[in-house]
Amino acid sequence: MKENPTVAVFKIVLLLTIAVLLVFTFIAHNETQAKVIVTAQRVDEMKDQLAEVRRTLASGVAVAGKGDGTTAHTAPDPDLDPRPRIAGYTSILSTEPDRARPDDQIDWNAELRSAFPLEPKGLNLYTSDRDRYVATDLGYYLYTPLALRKDSSKDEFKPGLAVRVEVSPDHTEFYIWLREGVMWHRPAVDLTDPGYAWMKGDHEVTSADVVFALRMIKDTRADTDGIRSDFEDIVEYEVVDRYTIRVKWKEANFYSTGVLLGDLQPLPAWIYTREQDGTAIDDASLGPRFAAHWFNKNMCGYGPYRFKEYKQSDYILLERNELWWGRRPGFRFVRYTLGLRDDEPRYNLFMKRDDSGQRLQYAYPIASTRLKREVYDNDGSSKLLRELAERKLNIWGYQRMMYAYIGWACRGKFFDDARVRRAMTLATNRAVWEREILLNQGIFPTGVAFTESPEYDRSVQPWPYDLDAAARLLDEAGWKDLDGNGVREKTIRGEKVEFRFKAIQTPGSPDIDAMRSDMEQALRKIGVIMEAEYMEWNQFLKRTKDRDFEAYWGAWFHGDDFDPKSIFHSRQIEVPGSQNYVQWSTPRCDAVIDLLKTTFELKERYKLAHELHAIFHQEQPYTIMWSWRNSVAVDARLGGLINPRPFSPQNDILNLYYVKSPPAPYDDGRYDRPTK
Repeated sequence: MKENPTVAVFKIVLLLTIAVLLVFTFIAHNETQAKVIVTAQRVDEMKDQLAEVRRTLASGVAVAGKGDGTTAHTAPDPDLDPRPRIAGYTSILSTEPDRARPDDQIDWNAELRSAFPLEPKGLNLYTSDRDRYVATDLGYYLYTPLALRKDSSKDEFKPGLAVRVEVSPDHTEFYIWLREGVMWHRPAVDLTDPGYAWMKGDHEVTSADVVFALRMIKDTRADTDGIRSDFEDIVEYEVVDRYTIRVKWKEANFYSTGVLLGDLQPLPAWIYTREQDGTAIDDASLGPRFAAHWFNKNMCGYGPYRFKEYKQSDYILLERNELWWGRRPGFRFVRYTLGLRDDEPRYNLFMKRDDSGQRLQYAYPIASTRLKREVYDNDGSSKLLRELAERKLNIWGYQRMMYAYIGWACRGKFFDDARVRRAMTLATNRAVWEREILLNQGIFPTGVAFTESPEYDRSVQPWPYDLDAAARLLDEAGWKDLDGNGVREKTIRGEKVEFRFKAIQTPGSPDIDAMRSDMEQALRKIGVIMEAEYMEWNQFLKRTKDRDFEAYWGAWFHGDDFDPKSIFHSRQIEVPGSQNYVQWSTPRCDAVIDLLKTTFELKERYKLAHELHAIFHQEQPYTIMWSWRNSVAVDARLGGLINPRPFSPQNDILNLYYVKSPPAPYDDGRYDRPTK
């Protein structure tokens, strides 16, 4: 029977209507489901944040919270820690008050903008591809040491992650008590990605994280050779309980305190023991897998700042950890521009501002050539000088913990004789360099200790510029111009060798080039030919580590404790890649370095350091060129500048802040216009 057309149309309309309703229902269901997922994720995050706030309030360690953005906190007194003492052991931590700071004037949303000269090769704190900036800048602010050196004395310590440290009478055994309730930061990954679900939630910093870091440092398969030697004398280490660690050294070692409390920072074992999908890594494979771990392009700490973002070849961004136990950092963000090595780009970024009026760099170390051109000898037309006059910037000066030098191959054919090395130093016209090149912005150390430290002997006077004396020393060492061609020569193993050598270096600044040119001309006057051989950093580093040079231009940063073992002890010569590049050694130098390791009385240590200073001065394995006395232009809004400390970081950004309107209050060290 044929169906009525009206009924057929009705059925079609009805079916279409049902289909549309089903589509709308399906869409609505999916939207609701998506909203439920997003809401659930947000609820989880809020629960995490609320739990952290509750823990913080309960601990009484950090309480944020007046309307002006100020922070109050109670620094834990180690003597009041309720956990049991070790009989006969000495507690070595004590508190130190924070510096005064005008919290009501601070712009708490400001971003501090700094720079790294190179792209980090890796972000693991301990593997061989780390560099100084990863270890001392990122590491210090993302993690923070177990204990901190006091501003008032670099040889005394105050609580950091550890609230109490006790040491045995023979200085070989340490017990370390950690703060309770300290949480690892939220990792800088997409926690809404189900693949990272295992990384969500709370992860407390415990003794296991400290011991894991020590285990990786001491594991010869973990690519941690660059730092392992500092920890090689640790013979035992263990987790005593969730917040206590015991560490035993083979013998008494003055440097063990600084190494253990300053250089050892725990790693998140809950991350480094897992694959990216959260599955556990076999325990035996942790060492070999450490250097290539998937998390090595990221960092997860527990300190005043958290790792927020890394854009390769561009920047690294840190964000303030509002739940850190210490005083609230003055900046909400810290941004490091990557690869900012050359002077002109640094200057341009400092002088340029974004739409908010903030500079693209907070500070600019002023090269001496620019200081002369735009400040000393300028008629007022330079932008730098105008901003200085208008109080938009200030110039600040300090002595940096580093020195530049020429290293001589002490086992090579040219520089195996101390008289020859002294002759090279006598050919450096450093008084002219100071006046004409460095513009009184440098000093010329006579030893390798930091000039502001008690280990430096100020009574030792520099070798003068004296070409006649240099020529006599070369004559005594057998280097003479016998054929009258203007170049000295010497017969070595039956072969006539002219005194022509190359000094390897990386592309340098105009200052270094000017000094090298002046020294080349001086040496030519006494029959010695020095030529520069330029190369990129990686090649330069390989050549120095392989001892493949006759001389090289280098620079060292000073350590917090004076320990010349790595650069001068004869035992380091045969260690592949070690830092005694010049292969210098004397029996007394070795003996003094060994005594420095086992001497704890400070005055006796200073005497030993001064004796080593005298030996170095006579032997001249390095010709120390100069030590930086930096003039730094800083934005007028920057507050918290103080006399830099004689340990790193010299200028702690936790002491710095931007005020809401300039000029900022200064402590000292500022001067409006440098004078020659």
